Amino acid sequence: MQIREIEFSKMEGCGNSFVVTADMHCSGIDWQALSRRLCDPHYGVGSDGLMVVKPSTRADFEICMVNPDGSLMGMCGNGIRCVSRYVGLYGLAPAATTSLRFEVEGRLLKCRLLPEGNLIKVDLAEPAFAPESLPIEWEEEF
Repeated sequence: MQIREIEFSKMEGCGNSFVVTADMHCSGIDWQALSRRLCDPHYGVGSDGLMVVKPSTRADFEICMVNPDGSLMGMCGNGIRCVSRYVGLYGLAPAATTSLRFEVEGRLLKCRLLPEGNLIKVDLAEPAFAPESLPIEWEEEF
């Protein structure tokens, strides 16, 4: 894989660090493969994951969240906070924006940018704990 240039920010949210970038023109980059290289602590930037902001027809933005091993993350509250800050800092959302909607793997999330400062509140919905709703394989009974 050869990449000429990618603009990104390394951001921290509650102790987790993320590489955050935008792909608003759907460049065709294999983000999962690139995550393995970017997130590597020795040969890359080093981070807990890669967050890619993309256009969405269902929300303000779609977010592709990728683990350092290249697997899809599914959901990360600290990552969404970093993405919310990123879209404001880099002008992807209007300056007066107080709320954002994100699409993450088909789920819709709401974020509020609080007026007290650089605070972001994320509505992640209720957690699911039923084994059949979790992305795991388990052979034993609970």
